[in-house]
Amino acid sequence: MVNGIDVTQDKDASQHYVFKVHLVYTTDEGEEKTALVTGKAESQEKGKLSSIEIKDDEGLEQEMIENSQ
Repeated sequence: MVNGIDVTQDKDASQHYVFKVHLVYTTDEGEEKTALVTGKAESQEKGKLSSIEIKDDEGLEQEMIENSQ
């Protein structure tokens, strides 16, 4: 579940943004955890993303990979 999203526009390059997504999720064992996913996004056309780059996910992707095997 997304618990919040923070987006900041770059002052020098208006098409560049930095974002933080606050997540709450439940593991297969029923444990509730949180993760902060941060990254950069770019929009060349209003209302459309042209690129997105995840900088840090606090190990969430690796945890999902390990739990899917």
